[in-house]
Amino acid sequence: MEFINFKEFCSCTGVYRIRCIESGKCYVGATTRASFTKRYTWRKNHMLQGKLKSKMIEDYQKYGIDGFVFEVIFVSDNPDEIANTERKYISEYKENGLSYNVKSGGDFCHVSQ
Repeated sequence: MEFINFKEFCSCTGVYRIRCIESGKCYVGATTRASFTKRYTWRKNHMLQGKLKSKMIEDYQKYGIDGFVFEVIFVSDNPDEIANTERKYISEYKENGLSYNVKSGGDFCHVSQ
């Protein structure tokens, strides 16, 4: 799994996606405390150890770790912005049938109205 745009965003926080190159399906996640580098390492190790979400495992078994890319899609240090953006992307991917996410996202913090 390659970390796309690593040099630009390695030490930032925000919203990322893990995208299957072949199917186009994505897992959207957020990080507010750990850098994208730490989240990438954790997610990659999680995948290699077989600890995958059920919706993602079929594509992982078919395409392997190299069939996925880790991409930063939103950079911020504001938890409310991150939560709202994560929800937005998950919703868009679910509407298009391209989401691995089970939850709607943003549940790591209370979002102000």
